[in-house]
Amino acid sequence: MWGIGWNPPAKPSKKAKGKLPAAKARIHLAAKLTGAGLKSIPGRTARLKAIYLLQIAAEIEHALMVQYLYAAYSLNERFAEGRDDRLHSIVTRWKRDIRTVARQEMAHLITVQNLLLALGAEANLDRENNFLLHPDAYPFPVRFEPLSLRSLAKYVVTESPELNEIDSRRDRKMLKQAMELAKSDLVKINRVGVLYVALYWLFLRHDESTGPWKTHSSLASFVKDADLLGVHIQEEDFASIPMFASFEATPEEWGVFEKDMKVSETDPRSKALAAIHWIMMQGEGPVGKRSAKGQGEDDSHFKKFLIMFEEFKRHQRLLRGAVRDVPENPLATDQRRAGVPRGFRNTITEPEAKLWAQLFNNRYQMLLIDILLALSTNRHKDPELRETLLDWGVVHEMKYLQVIGQILPTLHRHSGSKDVAGAPFETAEIPADAAKRWDMQRVLMKGSGHLTRQIRKTTGRAQEALAVLDDIQTFDAVRLPTVLKNCKAPTKKYEWRSGKVSRVAPEGSVNA
Repeated sequence: MWGIGWNPPAKPSKKAKGKLPAAKARIHLAAKLTGAGLKSIPGRTARLKAIYLLQIAAEIEHALMVQYLYAAYSLNERFAEGRDDRLHSIVTRWKRDIRTVARQEMAHLITVQNLLLALGAEANLDRENNFLLHPDAYPFPVRFEPLSLRSLAKYVVTESPELNEIDSRRDRKMLKQAMELAKSDLVKINRVGVLYVALYWLFLRHDESTGPWKTHSSLASFVKDADLLGVHIQEEDFASIPMFASFEATPEEWGVFEKDMKVSETDPRSKALAAIHWIMMQGEGPVGKRSAKGQGEDDSHFKKFLIMFEEFKRHQRLLRGAVRDVPENPLATDQRRAGVPRGFRNTITEPEAKLWAQLFNNRYQMLLIDILLALSTNRHKDPELRETLLDWGVVHEMKYLQVIGQILPTLHRHSGSKDVAGAPFETAEIPADAAKRWDMQRVLMKGSGHLTRQIRKTTGRAQEALAVLDDIQTFDAVRLPTVLKNCKAPTKKYEWRSGKVSRVAPEGSVNA
């Protein structure tokens, strides 16, 4: 699913001073949309094109969420504690704001799942796992890295509105500086907003429709070359309301308490447009909240990261030590295969740190399976199971990831080295079949039990770190009967081997 192309942000005219008039700004956006690679959207119908773009959007939201979490884990929340209250409060606020943005990306991710369900498609939680394999499929190559001025520059640019749509001269100046810094890092940055503009167009009833985003009507003459004129999702393309209501995600069950979270408002068409517009407004669209409404505080992702970028630049010397030297793209499993650049092989080898990293991967993969199983469970036919799965993922696994993610940067990456470890966030190929997913969950639980026992033998951690192991073991003992009850795969498809879940080799093969 890598057919869509991207263009770098268009350069504003040298003659333009300040904000362009509304009509010219719309033309500027429309011209950008025309050159955004839309000709390459696969699919014979508007529905298939939308599903394709939503699958990419899901991967992007997933990738941004975990990269932001990794950046938050790199911050030392005790920096300057008791020495400089001002610096300490800055770092504490950064960590809080980045985690808030990551939670909002989770809300975006679940909203995209609802949009897929509204079109009768399967939920999608895939994400790039082989770094730099598909650099043009993402806003920037997936890279887990400590917070820095350069990483903040990437976050600012990918979450930014059009330069000419920013009211503040100071914000425009800072965005230009972020663009230059990102460019100097030889990283191609793509704005996520282009993707959602295309989706918004596809969800319109017809070319002359309006909806919550009022500036789109001028795009009609510019999508002709992209073969999208007259290409819109039809009423019959939507899943039936009763069917959608049986599977849709709601804010109440997901526990993502952002006040404007829209996961329950993606059907019918007007709700879908409102949901897309909400994502665009909060951080991944062509306009920021302030410039769209003309008033009020801008709490978009762009603005949050822009403030951090400006503060980091201003206090860079004083903030030395505020960011732990966590590795880029840490790995808990050996990946010496072709196609993975040498700089992306930061395998964690210190025995205890490696066990914690493998446990992190284990629980992360269990979280993804919990979400997929919950979204495929009919709330009317089996409400208890759906509620149980959501409790597993939202209440328990997210907590474990947060705790372990904070522990890893306090451990050494290699024996005898001062280099520290980091949360690996490695994914595994999750099967489409529900029975196989339950079987995979069973094997991940088995692996988790092995890892927690091994960590107890090797760790010298304080009691509060060991408490999460007690919690995990108790929790898994409670969930095991439900997993075994639903694990109906005819044969065992997975096994725990070398610190990760692996497919069972077919009988007669050389690896059997």
